[in-house]
Amino acid sequence: MSRRFTPHLTYGLRFHILPDADAHKRVSEVIAFCKRFRIEEVHLFVYPEEWNRGHVTEAELAEYCRMMRKEVARMKSAGLKVGCNPWSTTLHTGRGRRLRDGQNFETIVSPSGVKDPVCASMACPEWRRFIAREYAELARIGFDVLWLEDDWRYHNHDPLDWGGGFEDGFLRMFSDAVGRKVAREELRENILKPGEPHPWRGVWLDLWKRQNEASAAAIRDAVAKANPAARLGLMSSGAEVHSAEGRDWPGLFNAMAIQGETVHRPHYTSYGEVPGTCLARSAAMLDLQKTLRPEGLRSYPELENFPFGQFSKSFALTFAQMAVAQIYGSDGILLDLHPMTGNGVGEEPGIGEMLLQSRPGLELLGGLFPASMKSRGVGIPFNPQAALRMRTSAGRSMDELYPRVMPTADMLGRLGISFQMRRSEVANALWGNMPWAFRDAEIEDMLRGGLWLDAESASILSERGFAEHIGIRDPHWFERRDSQYSMEATASRKCGIRKGLRLGYNLFPRVLRMQPATAGEEWTTLMDCFGERLGAASVAFHNRLGGRVFTQAAPLSLCGGSYGLSFQRRAMARQAARFLAGSRAPVMADGGAHLLVMDMSDGAARRVAVMNMIPDPADATLIIPKGLKPAMWRLITPLAKPVSARPLSGKRACAAPWKLPYLATAVAELA
Repeated sequence: MSRRFTPHLTYGLRFHILPDADAHKRVSEVIAFCKRFRIEEVHLFVYPEEWNRGHVTEAELAEYCRMMRKEVARMKSAGLKVGCNPWSTTLHTGRGRRLRDGQNFETIVSPSGVKDPVCASMACPEWRRFIAREYAELARIGFDVLWLEDDWRYHNHDPLDWGGGFEDGFLRMFSDAVGRKVAREELRENILKPGEPHPWRGVWLDLWKRQNEASAAAIRDAVAKANPAARLGLMSSGAEVHSAEGRDWPGLFNAMAIQGETVHRPHYTSYGEVPGTCLARSAAMLDLQKTLRPEGLRSYPELENFPFGQFSKSFALTFAQMAVAQIYGSDGILLDLHPMTGNGVGEEPGIGEMLLQSRPGLELLGGLFPASMKSRGVGIPFNPQAALRMRTSAGRSMDELYPRVMPTADMLGRLGISFQMRRSEVANALWGNMPWAFRDAEIEDMLRGGLWLDAESASILSERGFAEHIGIRDPHWFERRDSQYSMEATASRKCGIRKGLRLGYNLFPRVLRMQPATAGEEWTTLMDCFGERLGAASVAFHNRLGGRVFTQAAPLSLCGGSYGLSFQRRAMARQAARFLAGSRAPVMADGGAHLLVMDMSDGAARRVAVMNMIPDPADATLIIPKGLKPAMWRLITPLAKPVSARPLSGKRACAAPWKLPYLATAVAELA
């Protein structure tokens, strides 16, 4: 029998109402719209993008506050929860904006010394007082939550060449910390110095962290004093980039917390229409951010759409992205569906109807996958402090500090292998530059279980002295210009493919030349265009620590698109997962290409969602561990009512009873 569950879905409409003569009418329209289409929350912008003049003046803020004091009470009386979303804290980008009269803020400076004309520095005391006053004034209106926008960051402030945080105020603080005056050029050079990270990098990242948290705490104190019932919410972007800013996730959330509570708004979707295969990355982003935030913190993922409407993103993809948010246990979904230009809420056709039609399927998913459930599958370890240990090669860009973790999830998702964005006790995939993020003891502990390596991670572990534990010898790089490598050929039936099958390898800019160690099993062979063996392309190995390691000669983290996914490569990936995890192999999918598997459990219940990420209908079949079987299947198709069915019997007992359409999800409840 299937377990009981409570349907769950909360829509939060992000909307802009201008403080003009039409404001009262616009609010009436929003209230009616929310009532008709069952929207529970509204989050109001303050001078969003097209109306944004830069940092607001006192007069501009007063204009919004006068309107909101009248209208927010009306919205709350109508049963809506109401949040406030100032469009800028430090400010996203210039676009011709400049500081206004009386705004004597220090603006950010890039690592190369480019000065931004308007985006503020988090180390500027005057800006910090200004932003705290702004949020306090808004808090007095009675909002339930006030959001810090995604400009709460050091990176991605156009037109700078990376971002800010190298302005004079920061440089003075850093000079005080190290006991001598330091110039920007010297600091940048040492932060990015190739090889062993320079001690200054840690000092710098800690300085950024402390200024970030101090600014958040200043806003928190001002809001809590003005309205103790209000909460602060944080918008976040890529966790890899935030690592390069020294972000301490629990520390930042704690700095924002009012009476121990705050809210999270994770970014996870595309702005416009993209292939459904991008949903694997969306799932990984939600899972990773869920791992990073404190337990129990409310999450309202942001459903992006820009420049808005069906001409930017189809309703079908919108539904699928909301479905992923529900599967990862979201408390609500914040909807960017309307332009910010101040139009009426009903002027974008079909949005309300789409939300209403989506509700049954999304409510079902929300009930089946509560926030207490955690992902299961191949572990993809992540360390938010990875930038402290990352090795650079060129030493020219802050981008070199990013830990590359999303490509691993993207590929496993496309191959139909369930994954979790945290370390697993059973089997982990550690690709690209990620080995730098962990200490020797942590690496050795992973080597005692199952560990999946690509060319770059294998090279790093060899450099760090772990060669004897990964099953390869004499690793060095074949550069594309110097070698005619072109194929991998199956050398052993253990890889799950017939022996002698050849698969393309020649699109990689470089590959790892490696030989299997004495006890290593060569699953596939690296060949040149003459059919000559150049080394091993993949090796399976049992090490003396009791672990199992699978190593590939391809740099998958940097060049996954060059790998040429196929049913044969999916078969080999499954065999690798089985080899690494043994009897505790992850749930996997068959019956079509690009089937995303999301395996969730809270100890009491276990449910697996499989989503079809391409337009071809799929005969979705789950490959599940022994001892488990589906007790119930449910089909959730975009904008349609869900349907249920009992499991099929016979050889395909794990098969979904329907053809799985594009962007549809089949959910199996396992017993």
